[in-house]
Amino acid sequence: MLNVNELKNYQPAKDVVYPQTALGNSLKQIAVLIKMQVGLELAFAESGGWDTHVNQGTTNGAFARNLKDFSDSIAAFWKDLSAYQDEVTVMTMTEFGRTAHQNGTGGTDHGRASCLFVLGNDVKGGQVYQNIKSLAKEDLEDRRDLPVSTDFRAVFSNVAQSHLKLQNSKGLFPDWNGKPLDLMRG
Repeated sequence: MLNVNELKNYQPAKDVVYPQTALGNSLKQIAVLIKMQVGLELAFAESGGWDTHVNQGTTNGAFARNLKDFSDSIAAFWKDLSAYQDEVTVMTMTEFGRTAHQNGTGGTDHGRASCLFVLGNDVKGGQVYQNIKSLAKEDLEDRRDLPVSTDFRAVFSNVAQSHLKLQNSKGLFPDWNGKPLDLMRG
């Protein structure tokens, strides 16, 4: 456990290097709070710059830089929390998806479906929850968007019930009548 005097000079666990980015710095701050054992139950970090409509290559450009920052930041955070991993669940999501096919400028436009990731020792890992037939235009919404096949509320509800021990997820989503997705152990 960290004390207040150690906070100013915080050093992550051995061999952990957080990216010097907004996301890396936010996750580092969250790691500090977890290690200080202040009773943190929920934290939020934001990663901006994903609204790219042009040149979305996977090795160069803004999209590639964002992916590298995203993966490096989460990897550093998870490694830094090695002794606390049983107490932490990480969820990622975005508020909008992207179209399945490129537009005329080598990018994609806003779409319906997206993805989210859940990481933790209490997660039933190695699963992809989706119901996508194919990327063929006839299987897409409006011939361009992936259809939404898993409601994010089903994921959030299951994590809240399992990890946070929330007995009734109706408080999270009062008008939602769906069923929580079974992705957590216990």
